[in-house]
Amino acid sequence: MLKGLAVALGTLGLAFTLAAPANAALMLRLSDGVNPDVTITDQLAGDANATAGVVTFIGGIGAWTVNVTTGLSKPLFPASGLHMDLNSVNVTSAGGGSLTILLTDPDWATLPGPATTLVGGTTGGSVSFDTYYDAGNAAFTLTTLIASLGPFGPGAFSGTASGNIAAAAPFSVTMRAQITHTGPASTSFDYELIPEPATMLMFGLGLLGLGALSRRRQR
Repeated sequence: MLKGLAVALGTLGLAFTLAAPANAALMLRLSDGVNPDVTITDQLAGDANATAGVVTFIGGIGAWTVNVTTGLSKPLFPASGLHMDLNSVNVTSAGGGSLTILLTDPDWATLPGPATTLVGGTTGGSVSFDTYYDAGNAAFTLTTLIASLGPFGPGAFSGTASGNIAAAAPFSVTMRAQITHTGPASTSFDYELIPEPATMLMFGLGLLGLGALSRRRQR
């Protein structure tokens, strides 16, 4: 009987492992407002990157003939700090159009507090960025704004903005990029949400301390 129970539990565990890929809640969504939305879940159909914590879409949507978009989150980044990254390359044909790109990841268990967003890239049209959290832990839910950047006009751009997360764990975070082209053009960017400034400051102070220790040893 015990042997049969062990086999049954092992089979159940294997089935659960196969049915639930790691960090399956990380998702991308792309919408041009004309064609059906494209939604891709980490490690499921349509994801061009098999790594857990990385979801990639490669393809076209209407006038957006070229699109390569990647979202990164936990478990690729440490779960101890709120860290997400959304980067994308987009090209339109004649006529242009609008494109909204969303990266969402629920189940953040970090403590509430400050968060910083930063972006850099180039555009042949206009582009804006904003990041939200949802205390209800729902995917793609734009409930409370953390920070906004843009809109940025044609040419190279960069920016940094900070905000605050007041929700208790677990909560979801959604990053959004909105691009508009009036004709043939391209937009590329890297948009990142990084751990609270205090964490980054402590990391920087630690590096300074290591540098001072190294100089002392050299003397």
